[in-house]
Amino acid sequence: DLFLATWQDDLLQQSQEWYLCIWLAIGCLGCALNIASRFVWVFASVHAADRIHSEMLGKVLRCTTSFFDKTPSGRIMSRFGEDQMLVEFAAPLQLEV
Repeated sequence: DLFLATWQDDLLQQSQEWYLCIWLAIGCLGCALNIASRFVWVFASVHAADRIHSEMLGKVLRCTTSFFDKTPSGRIMSRFGEDQMLVEFAAPLQLEV
């Protein structure tokens, strides 16, 4: 860590309290950025899931009547729910780096 090396060698010729305050500020800034990135990830995931849900629902609602005659409604709901669960839960965990 560059700052700790500077502190150890006292290159800036400051007091120990000054170095400690700067080090704590860097640590707090890192924590704040980590929390902010998590919030951005959550909001982006929710937005993507909502958009995908709307598009899937639109495509199902535009299907022909013969599709609904041949396919039981339980199968449609089960598949729709399963796909949405994968989008909302599994995909964000897999994509997170």
